Order: sequence, then structure tokens, then C-alpha cells
Amino acid sequence: MRERVVLASGSPRRAELLKEIFEEFEIIPPFDDEKTDEKSPEKAVMDLAEKKAEEVFRRLKKDAERSKKDEKEIAALTERKDAERIREAADGRFDNSVLIISCDTAVCFNGEFLGKPKDRADAFNTLKKLNGKAHTVYSGVCVIRRRFGGKNDLAENGFAERTAEKKRGIEPRILSGSGERRGADIGNFTELLKLKFYDLSGVFFKENSDAEIDEYIERFAPFDKAGAYGIQDGRLVEKYEGSYKNIVGLPVEKIKNELRKNGFMR
Repeated sequence: MRERVVLASGSPRRAELLKEIFEEFEIIPPFDDEKTDEKSPEKAVMDLAEKKAEEVFRRLKKDAERSKKDEKEIAALTERKDAERIREAADGRFDNSVLIISCDTAVCFNGEFLGKPKDRADAFNTLKKLNGKAHTVYSGVCVIRRRFGGKNDLAENGFAERTAEKKRGIEPRILSGSGERRGADIGNFTELLKLKFYDLSGVFFKENSDAEIDEYIERFAPFDKAGAYGIQDGRLVEKYEGSYKNIVGLPVEKIKNELRKNGFMR
């Protein structure tokens, strides 16, 4: 059965970029507006991405548990084989394998996080602040994978140890490698892996006049973009260093490399 891939984001730009990695995936935006206490930009974006992925994971898990409850009720009213068929259609994809990808992007200038502008005046002030100067764009990514498999599969991947540690409702897990990849043997048949990483790019703004900034805001309405601009709009920016797609909102190259390196994809 094909692995179920979920993008935990409502961003149309991230959805378009993810098509470069996966032909098919679902979009399930997180409900919560996540906050973080992390001060360093790389830790902050990874923490926010992790919270987004975990929130979507918990919802999918609850849906699966609700489907199992429904299956028991169905089993009392119909033949067992029909109940199993209905159960498979209802939640089998989650039980077998689900891969959740989330991302959080932040613009950092002189140690300050520049989020999405609240209004036109805020957008103008943000762009004036960046005007003619350099800043850094950070994207944190979290990948959660729940996979159904036997004990041998888990042992081969080095996830045979157990711990009682729990965090924000996610299943028990062990730390592996640098501590950024986490996994667990849950019961006998389910593997839960979590992977976190980040990418960064440098962006250099041109010297834009107030009229050019006003025209940009009027034309592109960048109120859903961190730093009040989108590099894909083709304005304001003189040059950049690093990943262009990271600046747009999803570090595609980094995600591909990390998924392959950690055995999430070939």
C-alpha cells in the first residue's frame, strides 16, 4: 500500500514546492497558531515546525481511534469480514504508514524575527527596515512517520530500545544519532520516527524608494508572508545566497537529502 503523505500546512507555495518531491499528498493545516520560547532562529523554526506536525499527527491518530470504535460497532451488526473491509477503508492508511511534513519559515534581521505583517503600515515599516540591507531566512522542518511493520523491520533500523518518555501526546520514543532523529518500537508492530532540521539563506534587498515599496504592497498584498515579501514576486530583492526555495517557504533540496539520508525515501 502506498504511504500516505501529509503536508501540515495551508500554504499554497509550500504545496506547490512539495510536488517536486511527492506526486500525491494531502494537505491538512494545523489548527493552532503555535508559539515558541526558543530564542535562536534555527531552534525556533524547528520547534514551531515540530508543534505543527505533532498537532496534525494527534488529529490523525484520534481519527484512526474513532474509526476503530466505529468498526467495533459495525462488527456487532454485520459479518466480521464486512467489518474488516469497512475498517480498512476507514483508517487502514493511517495504521499502515503515514508521513507528515511540516515547515516554519522566519525572516531574521539583526537578531529580530520579522513575522507576517498585521496591516499595510506594518508591512511598509518592515520593508523599510530591510531596505538596502541583508537578512537571513530560516526554515525549520519536522517529519513524523508512523509505519506498520514487524519486529525484524524495526531491529534493522535500530529502534529496538524503549523508553517511557512522552512529550505532547506523541508516542514513547528513543533518541538516535544527533538527537534530531527520534524513533520508537511501539508495541510489536508500529514504528514512529521523528526528524527535525533547518536550512538558511541570505537575502539582499535593493535600495527601493518609498513609492516602489508602496507599489509592491498594493500589487502583491504580502500579508501572509514572513518579512512582508515574497522573493518569487521578482521585486525588492537584489540577490540571494543559498536555497531559493527555502526563501519561498520550503527547503526542497534539504528535505530530499534528509529523507534519503535517514531512509525515509530512496
